[in-house]
Amino acid sequence: MNKEYEKIRATPCADGCQLEIVVAAIMLWSDSTHLAQFGNASLWPIYAFFGNQSKYVRGKPTEFAAQHMAYIPSLPDTIQDWYQETFGKTATAAVLTQCKRELMHAIWELLLDDEFMYAYEHGIVIEFADGISRRVFPRIFSYSADYPEKVLLATIRYLATCPCPRCLVRKTDIVAMGTKTDMKRREKNARVDDKERRRVINMTRTWIYEKGLPLTSKYLDQVLTSRSWVPVRNAFSTKLSKFGMDFHSMLTVDLLHEFELGVWKAVFTHLMRILYAAGGDKIQMLNTRYRMVPTFGRGTIRRFVKNTSAMKKLAARDWEDMLQVAIPVFEGLLDADQSHNRLVLDLLFELARWHALAKLRMHTDSTFEVCSAFVTRELPREEAARGRRKAATKVTASGGTQRKSKGKARATKSTETEFGTATVIEGSSGGPHIKAFSLSTYKLHALGDYPNMVHSFGTTDNYSTQWAN
Repeated sequence: MNKEYEKIRATPCADGCQLEIVVAAIMLWSDSTHLAQFGNASLWPIYAFFGNQSKYVRGKPTEFAAQHMAYIPSLPDTIQDWYQETFGKTATAAVLTQCKRELMHAIWELLLDDEFMYAYEHGIVIEFADGISRRVFPRIFSYSADYPEKVLLATIRYLATCPCPRCLVRKTDIVAMGTKTDMKRREKNARVDDKERRRVINMTRTWIYEKGLPLTSKYLDQVLTSRSWVPVRNAFSTKLSKFGMDFHSMLTVDLLHEFELGVWKAVFTHLMRILYAAGGDKIQMLNTRYRMVPTFGRGTIRRFVKNTSAMKKLAARDWEDMLQVAIPVFEGLLDADQSHNRLVLDLLFELARWHALAKLRMHTDSTFEVCSAFVTRELPREEAARGRRKAATKVTASGGTQRKSKGKARATKSTETEFGTATVIEGSSGGPHIKAFSLSTYKLHALGDYPNMVHSFGTTDNYSTQWAN
């Protein structure tokens, strides 16, 4: 806000206005939300908060600080009918994905209309409650969303070669997170909305929409894949780049989706695999211990479910509670070898410590600062889900009848998920597959951006998507 204020002051008003300048800090949120336990009813709202308002007021739902701006529509169910009627063939998966990207930015093109852009450039005179008129300049500072929406907003490919919407660090280099080399890579390879990016996007769109090049063309891949770009004009770039705004900088980190429902959930899932591999009654003991944890405060530690290891219907607050009490719950479960037990407890301590620092509501400069012995396999629910996916794939591929798979007795598959690429070793016999823990995930990579985000945008409670939920 300080930088933007000084930038506006340095630019003289066209009409010679001498009124006091005020920056209206717009903070945006969006998150697709299911409305019921049953059925497909859902909404995709866009919220706006004003950063000028105290975060302690904005954080209270009873203050009604959120402004509902719009609801993002989904592609209609009849789009295939329209596509067939218009082009004489059905739309491919690549075409539908491109339509979703275009739809998101078409919505923002409408929201960033001429009236808003005039206020953005010249300001708007408002008489305040103290009776003094001031010239207010709206500025979009942050946009909080989960990873799939960040991908749409940043106009990049989902979980591609460079999965981060803020930098060009390659997926294979994410494992270096936390090192000095990684921090230098982030700074050196930060994404920039420059003329070259816009030139390449416009060029590829000409190939597609004027020359008829298919979206799956190898020529498009050669141009776009190295930086994980997609052939979509970014609405924020089109409208705001001429004023010096880089839309990549507004995409903040998201503690709820990236850590509590991301890194911690992935770690907890793998710890369950380790307990299954260790055998005995360790899973039952873990569930018993979680049930024994008493509640604390008003919503600080809530009553745990009877079967925590099943991880069914857990909200982000439940995952947060599970982490806060994880050390005494896991202590001694791997008692066959104290070194393994110590490694797990050290990991849980670092996770809890990092989470506590990330959620601080005040920061100073000083606060910016698993075992191969177990053959881990899929959890029962993961094995069942894989079986359902495999059956559905066979039916689709054979036009309604299953066919026998051919190939080697053992093969290695890489399953792409939002948590990363999980290496699965398949065998000819049934049973759960071996599954290793992946460190090459966007959500792990995002943890390295927290110090810069806190320095630029304030503490994480300023822009957590938990408010929008």
